[in-house]
Amino acid sequence: MRPSIPEAMSASSKQPLSPEQIKCIQASRAAALQKQAARKRASPAPGQSPYHDGCSNSVGSSTDDRIHGTNRVTPISTGLPATADTASSSSSLHTKKRRPNGMNLKYYEYNLTTMKDTKGGFLVDEAQAELPDKSAAERAQHKEKQRRAMYEDHPLEMDPENAPRCKDCDSMAIDYNYKKHYNVLVCKECIEKCPDKYSLLTKTECATDYMLTNSELQDRERLPTWMKQNPHKSTWSDMHLFLREHVEAFAIDKYGSLEKMDLVFQQRQDKRAERKEQKAKQKMKELRQKTRTSTWKKPEAAHVHEYGQEILNETTGQYTQTCAGCGISISFESL
Repeated sequence: MRPSIPEAMSASSKQPLSPEQIKCIQASRAAALQKQAARKRASPAPGQSPYHDGCSNSVGSSTDDRIHGTNRVTPISTGLPATADTASSSSSLHTKKRRPNGMNLKYYEYNLTTMKDTKGGFLVDEAQAELPDKSAAERAQHKEKQRRAMYEDHPLEMDPENAPRCKDCDSMAIDYNYKKHYNVLVCKECIEKCPDKYSLLTKTECATDYMLTNSELQDRERLPTWMKQNPHKSTWSDMHLFLREHVEAFAIDKYGSLEKMDLVFQQRQDKRAERKEQKAKQKMKELRQKTRTSTWKKPEAAHVHEYGQEILNETTGQYTQTCAGCGISISFESL
C-alpha cells in the first residue's frame, strides 16, 4: 500500500488537492516516466544534451523512490515547494545550456606585411609603383634595363663622328622615341627648353587650335603620329600625338602664315558668337510672344467662303461666283 502524501505546507495555496487528484497525477507521472525510460533504452546516444541528463536523473530518482516505497512530487505537478534535488538539477541545466559569449569566439589574425595596395582599382604601372620600395641597387638595375631597351633598336655608333646628334645643341644624347616616331633628332634637354617646337599635341588640339580637318590629320607623310594608350580609359581608342613643329608647318602651308591662321580663327569665333547671339534673340522673341498679352491675338477659326449669285459668261458659257469675305472667284459649267 502506497504511503499517503503530506499536505502542502505553503500558505499561499488557496485550495489543497484532493486524494483523487493526487492519485491521478501520480499515475500519469509514472506512465510518462516509464515511456521516457523506454525511449532512452531503445536509442542510447554517446553524447547527451543537458536536457537528457536532467531527465535521466529524474528517472533514476523516481525508480529508487518506487523501490524504497516512497514517491516524490515536484512543485510543478503538486504545488509543493521545490526540494534541494530539483534546485540543483535546474541550476546544472541552466549552466549547461548557457551559450558562449563573444570572448570565446575565434580570433583571426591578419599579416599586414603581406597585404598589397591595389591603388583603389586604378591601372598603375607595377614596375613604377614598386620602385620607391626597392633598394638603390635595384633602382639602378631598373634604370639600366630601361636604357638598354631604349637603345636596342638603335645601336650606338662606335665612331662619334657618325653618331646621331641633336639638331639644336649637337648633343649625342638624343631621344630615340622622337627619332622613331617623328624622324626628328633632338635631345631631352632641348625638348624641355623649346616646348613651342617639340611639345606633343593631341588630335583634338590640332582640330580646334590649328583648324585642321580629320582627312588632313590622316596624312602620315607630313603628320606622323605617336600612338599611345588612352590615359582616360584603356578600352577607348588609342591616343594620337602630333609634333607641334609638324602641325605648325602644315598650318602655314594651308593658311599662308600663323598670323593669317589667327585671323581666320578669330573670324570663325566671331561668326560662332554671332550665330549664338541670333539664336538667343530668336528664343527671347518667341518667349515674349508667348508671355505678352497686349499684342497677342487669338487664333481665328477657319475661313468659310460665302459665294454670291452666279453670273453667266455668255462668250464662254461658264458661271462665275465670288466670295463676299475674301474675294476669291470660281468658274464652273452648268449641266
